[in-house]
Amino acid sequence: MHGSVLYKNSSKSKYLFIFGGRLLDNISNEVFTFSLENRVWEKFCTIPFMISSFTSLLIKQFIVIYGGTDCIEFFNNIVLLNIETKKYDSILL
Repeated sequence: MHGSVLYKNSSKSKYLFIFGGRLLDNISNEVFTFSLENRVWEKFCTIPFMISSFTSLLIKQFIVIYGGTDCIEFFNNIVLLNIETKKYDSILL
């Protein structure tokens, strides 16, 4: 399963963010955006871990990812991906 959030930037442009997920035995670490105005897909960034089957939500400019798996182990942490800086922080629980 992949994650998705809808983000509206300061100029009111709307983007759909799609990230992570699994296809057969391949787990993704890529983040893509889809511009709802221009209808264009772009690769946004790559996160340094593979993740699938997680919960995600948007708080301000942060994509919040909780849990998930890389098909080897299950995660019990929260990852914050800052959309404006493309940087992330992980919080262990």
